[in-house]
Amino acid sequence: KSYQGTFRFIRTGWVADFPSAKNFLWPFYGQNLPTKRGSISYRNIARYNNNIFNALYRAALNAKSIEEANRFFKQAERILIEDAPIIILWYDEGYRLIRSYVQNFPNNPLQYRDFSEVYFDKPKQLN
Repeated sequence: KSYQGTFRFIRTGWVADFPSAKNFLWPFYGQNLPTKRGSISYRNIARYNNNIFNALYRAALNAKSIEEANRFFKQAERILIEDAPIIILWYDEGYRLIRSYVQNFPNNPLQYRDFSEVYFDKPKQLN
């Protein structure tokens, strides 16, 4: 029923798999919504459709640079937040403890692990 839009209230989740504003905003792009009520919409479950948001999203996709794209994405996000088609209940946070001799082990919001630059330094001796 959620993909058909026949719900009154739904709880769902989204986890980005690529570090781009596009990844967070594409579920709200209204261009791909079905025209017939009750038709399945896998991408835009909220069935959000705002012409200004859609135009800004398209402009970001066609931008000549990441900086230009991010300006359009930021404007689109403001519209999305003002329209509030969804309620954000929480954001996930991750913590980790790393020994002092583990070096160059970066942290990032997607929890992507690149071990190619990680190395072990000599552990410090306690006196």
